Amino acid sequence: MSEYCVHGGDLYQFIGEDFRDIDAAPETLAADVLDAWYPPSPRVLTCLRDHLSWAGRTSPPLRGQGLKRVIGEAFGIPEAQIVLGNGSSDLIFRLLPDIFRQEGPVVIPAPSYGEYAHVLQRLCGKTVHYFPTYDTGFRIEPAALVRTLDETGAGGLVLVNPSNPTGQCLSTESIRAVLEAIGGRCPCLIDETYFGYLPDGDVSLQAEVQRHPNLVILRSLSKIYALSGLRVGYALVSPSYASALQERTPPYTVSTLAQMAAIEALRDPSYAGQMVAATRERRAHLRDELRSIEGLRVVDSHINSLLLDLEQCTLDAGELVQRLSADGILLRDISSQGDRYPGRFVRISVLDYDANARMVQRLRAHLAPAASAS
Repeated sequence: MSEYCVHGGDLYQFIGEDFRDIDAAPETLAADVLDAWYPPSPRVLTCLRDHLSWAGRTSPPLRGQGLKRVIGEAFGIPEAQIVLGNGSSDLIFRLLPDIFRQEGPVVIPAPSYGEYAHVLQRLCGKTVHYFPTYDTGFRIEPAALVRTLDETGAGGLVLVNPSNPTGQCLSTESIRAVLEAIGGRCPCLIDETYFGYLPDGDVSLQAEVQRHPNLVILRSLSKIYALSGLRVGYALVSPSYASALQERTPPYTVSTLAQMAAIEALRDPSYAGQMVAATRERRAHLRDELRSIEGLRVVDSHINSLLLDLEQCTLDAGELVQRLSADGILLRDISSQGDRYPGRFVRISVLDYDANARMVQRLRAHLAPAASAS
């Protein structure tokens, strides 16, 4: 088992982890991570520009109560249920060892975000039981999931919804049915990091936290609000659990700059809405262009990326990612995110139109039948 979970972020191989060649960053298309292709809200940029000197030298509010209040106002969430984190990854490392103590394997649909299996196996000593979705178009059948939980004697469930890397989404009604079937017999964590990309009619599971004390919801402000570099996430839990977690949470978890940026971003919902709509348009255009490449299967998606199936192509995932990297294009081989079909699937993030066109052009060149024969 690897010491660390495999992630994207190969951009730093080009610009250096000491940022020495940061001016070259725009030349590399970092489609191996799910960061926003657009800048933060103008309100965020103005706030940080005007107050950078002060914010950089000033310690943040101890517990982030102001940010909690704004999150609560933005989403209709009681402040007493909010636990802040330095990004959702911070919360994964802090919460999973505490949540999943019950005997039995933790069920995770596959493929899925790899940090969950990594933390459960390496830090919690848990067995992970993968619930495969490869043969159902990556869609989850709720009754089959419940049967798996029953048959394995599961000690927990982790569900990323919408899913990274597949982009598929289980309806609110379906998840409610799963929660009702589980009852209180095991903990359930739902990761809603990409929920903001769904159509406006879709409803978060946040109200279910009060009805199901065994439910934890994780969210991030990094993706939709273009704040990945500032790291702001939060968990929604029962008030009693939130109080217990807060006692074990270090002060200053979220930096002054991050709290200020997150508050301004949440106070500009129209900008976020415009960027989400623009992302959907670019995703649809990228999907259609990619589907014109012979042999390449492109899976429909609800998030800011598309999953590419290379089964009928001339290159496997590792080879394709390596060749594109030489072109300054970074894609993500998701072999580490599941238990089947290594080398078959690649995830590509949605970027702006020009970058998407460049990626399609190079993918077409590398996957052309003549390319493999030469």
